Amino acid sequence: MLKYFLKFIVSASLVYWLFQRGVISVDYLKTIFNQPMTLVTCLTIFFIQSVLSATRFLIILRSSFIKGLSFLKVYSLNYVGLFFNTFLPGSVSGDFFKAYYLKDHSDNDYQKSLLISLSDRLIGLVGLFVLMFLGTVYLKITTNINVDIILYLISSIIFGMICGLFIIVKFKAFFRLHLKSKTSDGVIKTKLRLAIKTILNVIARPKVLMINILISLFIQLANVMVYYYLTKSVLPSGFNPAILLAVIPIASFVSGLPISFSGIGVTHIALQQLLKQYGIDDGANMFNGYLVIMIIFNFFGIIPFILLKKDNKKRP
Repeated sequence: MLKYFLKFIVSASLVYWLFQRGVISVDYLKTIFNQPMTLVTCLTIFFIQSVLSATRFLIILRSSFIKGLSFLKVYSLNYVGLFFNTFLPGSVSGDFFKAYYLKDHSDNDYQKSLLISLSDRLIGLVGLFVLMFLGTVYLKITTNINVDIILYLISSIIFGMICGLFIIVKFKAFFRLHLKSKTSDGVIKTKLRLAIKTILNVIARPKVLMINILISLFIQLANVMVYYYLTKSVLPSGFNPAILLAVIPIASFVSGLPISFSGIGVTHIALQQLLKQYGIDDGANMFNGYLVIMIIFNFFGIIPFILLKKDNKKRP
């Protein structure tokens, strides 16, 4: 409980500091939200993003041999996860709730359900890094902006991911052979076996994995599009939208770090400083606009949450 309180204090303090310095402006939000078509466009993009996210989760469930769940049910589970990720402290709070309701609607225990939910998030993170890499490469080729350090760090992370995936795919038969349960296994060893088996089911099939990473890439692109449509009317003339391809994924990564409440405050500062390097002084305001739209869309996740709760009460 203390860590959640500290996160709230960090977020509140940073936002107050930004307001005091005039970095965050309410007028900026008014300019954006006085354009109804912009709001409709952004909410539509969020809806498409949620459909893509549910599709990826459904593919992961099938890879984990969980069948019998309709797309609508999977979409509801995923939407509940979005709702709690937004309105509860902790960057993975929604994953715990998604796993809880997945357990109730499938023949799996909570541990396996949670591992599947976290695997879904991990693949989403891969898509985030891939887009970050592509955006940074594009900036390096087409502009004079120095992105060498960022490109080196992202390339190292992606290279490590590729090596890890290659080892898993190449030696999956070996892993499966040595993961057979034994009656002499203790609790910790049994849980470890289950964790590795679940991860193998999700990532050890190259074609399925590539499809999921591609879906994750489009999900991250949708984030960039929301930022662009929210702020294109206030962006300076001559602004290169490709800059957002490199910057927004970094901001998204920062927002998931467990140091503030839903990334508030920390992501404001990160986006402000990143875009300042490219001559834009409204990064914190841009995140404000994105945050408000995200809260509006994710709030409606309470509807499937209520329906799933009612469904659970009817179940024997």
